[in-house]
Amino acid sequence: MLRFYHDAGKVLYFNETGLKQSVIIDVQWFVDVFKHVITDTLHVDGIIGSSGDWYEYYETGNLKDTLLENIWADSKKTDTLCHKQTILDFMQRLGLVAVGKESHYVPCMNRKEMNDNQKNILQSKSKSSLLVYRFKVLPFFFFFRLVVACMQEKGWTVPKSEGISYLYKNMALFAFGQYNIILSVTADSIQLQVLHAQDEQSLDERKTRQIQGTVETHLNAIIGTFHKKLMFVRGIRCQEDKSTPFAMKIEGYFLEEKDIQSEDQNEICPQHRLENKHKINLYELKKYWVF
Repeated sequence: MLRFYHDAGKVLYFNETGLKQSVIIDVQWFVDVFKHVITDTLHVDGIIGSSGDWYEYYETGNLKDTLLENIWADSKKTDTLCHKQTILDFMQRLGLVAVGKESHYVPCMNRKEMNDNQKNILQSKSKSSLLVYRFKVLPFFFFFRLVVACMQEKGWTVPKSEGISYLYKNMALFAFGQYNIILSVTADSIQLQVLHAQDEQSLDERKTRQIQGTVETHLNAIIGTFHKKLMFVRGIRCQEDKSTPFAMKIEGYFLEEKDIQSEDQNEICPQHRLENKHKINLYELKKYWVF
C-alpha cells in the first residue's frame, strides 16, 4: 500500500534499510522544507550565520550543519528540526543532498568554477577515452543526483585542495584507489573519464569497467524514478579536446555505440570522412569500456 501511494505521489516511502521505518505523508511539506534550504541573500534576514559560512554555501554548496539548523529554526515549520535526521536521510536518498557529520553538500547550490591550478590534477598522460551518455533531453538535476549517489559509494572519495573539494557546478572528481574519476555534464550529455594518479602507470581495464558499471547502475536507477523514463545513447568522443579537461563538446565528435563495432586500429573517423579527416584507433578508444 505504501509503495502504491509513493508511486502515485501521495507519500514518500522507501522500503530500504534506514528509511522504511518512516513515511512522509505530506509531500508538499517535504518540498517546502527543501525549498527553505535553497535560499539566497534576499531571504536570509534574521537567520543566524557567519558571512563566511553563507559565502561558502552560496559558492560551493557546502552547508555547515549549524547553518542548516539555523535555517530550519527560522522556518515557520516548527517541527522541522524534530525530524532533522529523517528529512536529511530522505533528501540524500532522492539525490538532493549528500549528508555529512559537520556539513552537507547541496550540489544545486554549487557555482564554483575550476581554476588553472586545480586543473593540473586532471592533466594525466594515463587516461581513458571519454565515455559519453547522450540524452535527447537531460534534466540537469540528473547530474546532481548522480554525484550524490557516487559520494555514497564505498571506496569513492572526493579529493580536496587547500581544504576545498573538487566539486564544481558541472564537474565532480572522485578518487578510487589509484584512480581519479571525472564526471561532467553538458547540455545534453553526462561524461565519464578515468585517469591514473601516476602518469607512468597504465590503466587496468577491469577497473575502468568496474567504475563504468557503478556509474551506470546509479544512472539507470535515477532515470527509472523519473515520471517518464528518459533514455540515453552511449558512445565515445573521437578526439580529446585539449582546451578543457572535462565537460567536452560532443557535437560533431560523438561516435555512437552502434557505429563503432569494429576494432580497427587505423580507421578514418566516421564523423570526419570529408572535413577535418583524421584516423582513430577504435581498439584503444573502446578497450576501457563495456559496449
